[in-house]
Amino acid sequence: MKNDEKKKNPRINTQRFSVSISEVVYKKFKEKLKQEGLQLTRVLSQFIANYVLYLDRSFVKNNQRSQEKKKGVLIPVTNEQYCKFAEKVSKENIEVSRLIEQFMENYIDFFDKKKK
Repeated sequence: MKNDEKKKNPRINTQRFSVSISEVVYKKFKEKLKQEGLQLTRVLSQFIANYVLYLDRSFVKNNQRSQEKKKGVLIPVTNEQYCKFAEKVSKENIEVSRLIEQFMENYIDFFDKKKK
């Protein structure tokens, strides 16, 4: 595949994976993003990149998942990001859905405190 084709279609080098998130947390998260004028896919992609570079399993406060109804979320990232993220999460033996849900909870809490 030529370089020009990659520039025209950025999805060629993209991997998608799905996580299951609490519907309540997901709705609050989307609301906060809307208030800030941010896109869900960009924020989650940036979190994944930052997790690989700077964070570890201690980021997740509690590995227990809530019993609330879940919402499937599709996250697009580059193949390189996905491979690094999947390898790190596998080594740390952490549930990806819980990790993403923890990020959303932290994001919501941060913006709630910021407004006070």
